[in-house]
Amino acid sequence: MTRIPALLVAFILAIPGASLASAQVNASQQAQLRMTVVDITGAGLPAAAVRVTPAGGTPTELATDDHGLLTLSALTPGPVSVHAEFPGFTPFDGTLTLRRGNNNQVITLAIAGVQEEVVVTDTVPVPDEKRFDNLRVLSIAPLLAEAIDAVFEDGSVSELFGGDNM
Repeated sequence: MTRIPALLVAFILAIPGASLASAQVNASQQAQLRMTVVDITGAGLPAAAVRVTPAGGTPTELATDDHGLLTLSALTPGPVSVHAEFPGFTPFDGTLTLRRGNNNQVITLAIAGVQEEVVVTDTVPVPDEKRFDNLRVLSIAPLLAEAIDAVFEDGSVSELFGGDNM
């Protein structure tokens, strides 16, 4: 009779140990991603927005810490898509292949180029051969319509320009 309780106690004590061993095996099959988002000088970019999407999985969105670092644990090994962005920098889009265990990745964001735009009115037509990508032509038709209406209604045209022309 003392054998049955002893076996029962041994069995009950073995169950948590088996679960722990199973959890350790499962954890050893997972990947961890430690990512640093930096600028071209190597300085970390704090609060950079990062999105990691496993193949066929749900995207995880998070931000880097004060040093440009972030860590994602319990990932499935295999390909993941990574998107990282920070104001004033060109976004990064790429694919990483995670292996079991620790994966370290540094993403360098380049400074975004300056974008200029030339804005003109359509008081004189701009021929097609003179147009270029950064040219924006504004119509003055609404302004002229308001000015004609103001004159016709005996109103003030200077009000169209903030009233500073009195």
